Amino acid sequence: MLISIIHPSLGRPVQARRCLDHWMQTASGDHEIEWIVSLSHSEKMLGDYNQTFIESGAILVELSTKNMVEATNEAAKLCAGELIILVSDDMFSPEMWDTRMLHKLEMIDGPAILQVYDGITSKKLTIPIMNREAYAKLGYIYHPDYKSMFADDDLRGTAMKHKMYYNATDIFIEHRHFSIGKAKFDETYRREIHHTIYKEGEITYYNRARLNFPL
Repeated sequence: MLISIIHPSLGRPVQARRCLDHWMQTASGDHEIEWIVSLSHSEKMLGDYNQTFIESGAILVELSTKNMVEATNEAAKLCAGELIILVSDDMFSPEMWDTRMLHKLEMIDGPAILQVYDGITSKKLTIPIMNREAYAKLGYIYHPDYKSMFADDDLRGTAMKHKMYYNATDIFIEHRHFSIGKAKFDETYRREIHHTIYKEGEITYYNRARLNFPL
């Protein structure tokens, strides 16, 4: 089965390559993996990304996107996998992650989105893992009304409301986030959690929650 990994990145070519290498090294080797790195056409380090990802096997795409959610959803339109995973530069997989995820999905009939544990919380879909049926039903990975903040909360609420949410918290994908001291706070983090983006996301989330997360 083909697995598609969507990897939006901004200003972090070295960290992005380290993430890819780790996921590839911890995969079983039994499944084909399509890795799509989503970059904005305005990315100032495009040359560094191209150089860093030489011979990586990844597909680098330059898209007209302005935020993480756009970068995610536009890249997802290009993927062909039956299993679709969203990763960030600071997320690191366990051994045999591909086999374990596919085993979970094989036991589910219909659209499915898996909730794993990221070392911080299991109450947000910070690492969306969905089958092709769930992606087709949604039409996105993260709802396009968001820029970054609260998109993971919305996906969890939407998945639960529409009976696509499945617990897989025995799978630990480490989120080495600055908020728990596992990464340095940088410009990319600053942009993602900017107070205006946070407030916009919060308003959007509660408006959609009141409507019971329509598709």
